[in-house]
Amino acid sequence: MKKDPSGQRNVEYIVMDPAKQKRKYARMNVELDGKVRISGKSAFHECKIVDIGSGGMRLHGGSLLYEGDSIEVQFQLEENKDLAISGPVIRTQGKYAVIQFPEKGLENFIASIQEFINKNLFTSENAQKLL
Repeated sequence: MKKDPSGQRNVEYIVMDPAKQKRKYARMNVELDGKVRISGKSAFHECKIVDIGSGGMRLHGGSLLYEGDSIEVQFQLEENKDLAISGPVIRTQGKYAVIQFPEKGLENFIASIQEFINKNLFTSENAQKLL
């Protein structure tokens, strides 16, 4: 598990063995603070993004979300890299919700996530831990 070296943000992530990935896109366990709201509502609620990949994210919200809800999520992937995404909830389990990103139209957003994963998952330091 790694933490933000500056200590200014609450960020933790676990490095998973890429050989064990069965998904189309690499995914990382993370602990990123964020905000979520149901589209059309005014109030945002605190949430924790618990894993993220180029194809989607799973978050733990402060309120129940339901499959089919259209939600907006705001979070900071890295220092000074604010991101926001809107999309439907495709799966829920208690206060956990999964959002699948569309494959088209979000190229810059997805590139930012892939860059984060590449930098944090596929570094030589992490590769040594996986051997």
